[in-house]
Amino acid sequence: MFQKRPDNSEIMIFDNCNSVHTFNMKFNLDILFLDAHNRVVKKASSVPRGRFIAPVREASRVVEAPEGLFTKIEEDEVVSFDAEEMLLGIKKIKT
Repeated sequence: MFQKRPDNSEIMIFDNCNSVHTFNMKFNLDILFLDAHNRVVKKASSVPRGRFIAPVREASRVVEAPEGLFTKIEEDEVVSFDAEEMLLGIKKIKT
């Protein structure tokens, strides 16, 4: 959180979470709000520091990444988190 900027492949996953803030952040974030099936119910791009994103009722998980990592992911897509794939980014699952 207090880093200048993490590696572009680093993400943080927060289970049982449906809102975020960017207080004390030193860089912009891309944020995915996921439901219980890892479907993207909301996407927030390039969120600057000092912001609060209100709870997203359908979300049960939040994924944060450095700005630009989630550019190819859209709302209503399903994403997976596999240990090997995490080294290369997030894999989209075709529905």
